[in-house]
Amino acid sequence: MRVLWCSEQPTRPTGYGVVSREFVKRLVERGHEVYVMGWDYHGEDFKHEEGWTLVHAGSRFGGDPLVGAATTMDYNLNRLKPDVVFSLADVWHTDAIVRSCNRFKVPHVSYLPIDGKDIPRAWTDTLKMTHTPLWMSLHGRSEFNAYIDRFHSKGTAVEGLRDPFLDRFAQPFFTEVLYHGVDLELFKPVSQAQKDEWREALGLSRWKTVFLSVGRNGNRKQQPRLLEAFKEMLSKVENPDEVGLIMHTGDPTNMMGLGGWNLPEMVREMGLENNITFSDPSAHPLLGMKREDMAKLFAMADCHVLATGGEGFGIPSIEAMACGVPIILPDNTTGPEFIGKGAKTMRGKLVKNDAEIVGPNGMKMSLVSIKALANALQWMVEHPAKRQGMGNRARKWAEERVGWDALTDHLERTLEKASKTPHPHGNNTMVKA
Repeated sequence: MRVLWCSEQPTRPTGYGVVSREFVKRLVERGHEVYVMGWDYHGEDFKHEEGWTLVHAGSRFGGDPLVGAATTMDYNLNRLKPDVVFSLADVWHTDAIVRSCNRFKVPHVSYLPIDGKDIPRAWTDTLKMTHTPLWMSLHGRSEFNAYIDRFHSKGTAVEGLRDPFLDRFAQPFFTEVLYHGVDLELFKPVSQAQKDEWREALGLSRWKTVFLSVGRNGNRKQQPRLLEAFKEMLSKVENPDEVGLIMHTGDPTNMMGLGGWNLPEMVREMGLENNITFSDPSAHPLLGMKREDMAKLFAMADCHVLATGGEGFGIPSIEAMACGVPIILPDNTTGPEFIGKGAKTMRGKLVKNDAEIVGPNGMKMSLVSIKALANALQWMVEHPAKRQGMGNRARKWAEERVGWDALTDHLERTLEKASKTPHPHGNNTMVKA
C-alpha cells in the first residue's frame, strides 16, 4: 500500500511523534510505501534513513495561511495518490484532512483521541465525513457509541437530529480500538541497586520513595492539584524528607503559553523545594529528552502519578507500567482500563474526582479530588511490598497489550480493510502513478 500519514513529525519526542515513528517504520519494514505529512514541516521531500518520506505539511497551530492544512492536503493527495490516508490528530485538526480526502474520494482512517466526556455536537460534521474512525481507548469507543446512541440511532432521535448517514457507524468495523504501544526492550524494570545508582547521579539519594509525573505543562494535566495533594501527603507520612517527586513537564514555567502554570514558583511558595525537582527546567516541550533517558527516568521511579483532567490515551502511563512501575490515575477516561479492577489484579490506584468542568475542546474535564489523591500517594509510600506487586502486574499487562509489533498487525489490517471499503462519497478515481 501507499500510505499518506498525517501527524506530528516522527522525529519529535512528543506522544504522537513517538507513536508515528514506531508505526511508520514498521509499516515500511513490511513493504509499504509511507509518506508522512508532519505538522509544521514546510521543506522539500526528505527520505528518512528508516525508509519513510517526510513531505510538505500545513501548520497545526496556525501559521502562514498560504500553507494551510487544506491546501497542503489537496496538493499531497494530487501528487502522491495514496491508497489510504491515516491521520493521528484531534477532531478539530482532522477536519481539513477529512474534507480533502472526500474531495479526492480517498479512503482515510482517523485515529482519534477522546480525552473527556460527552462528544460535542459541533464535531458532527467531521465525524460523519470520516471514512474509518479508529479509537485509542475503550473509553473513546464508549463515548463515541454514546454519541451515536444519543443523536443518531434509530428510536433515539433528539429533536429530529437523526442523521441516516451516521447509521453506518453501527457496524463492528467502526468500533475498533487500537492502543498506543511501548518499546518493551527499552522501557523495562531494573534492580533497586540500579535505581539507587541513577538517583545518586541526580543528587536524589536522600529520597527513599520517588514519584514521577510526566506530562507537559498544560491546563488538562492539572499539575497544581498534584502539588496540593503531594503537600498534603507529606504532612501525613512518617519521614517526609525521604519522599520526592520528579516532574517532567517540558517547560515548567509555561513560557510556551499552553495554558499551564509557573510550577517552580508554585513549588517555592508551597515550601516543597526539597521534595520536588524538575527533570530539565530548560527543556523545550517539543524537544524534551532522549528516549533512552526517558526510560531511565521511568525505571528509577517507584510510582508514576497524573492528576489529569482526561486522557485520550496516556503514553507516559504505559511507559511506566512497562518499567514495572505502578501508576496513580484519576477515575476518568482511560484510568480504569489501565489500572484494572480487584485488589489482586490492580496495577495502581484509581482516584475519585471532585467535579467536572468544560475544557477548551468542549468536552467535560474532571477535577481530581486532592484529598483522595493525597491518600493514594500516602498508600504508595507506606506499602512498598504491595506497590511492587502492582508494578509486577503492570509489566505483565504491558507485555500482553502494548507491544508495537502486535499493534502494527492490527493497524495494517485496518489500513488494508479501509483501502478496500467503498467510500461513502464514491470511488477513488485517481490514477496511480
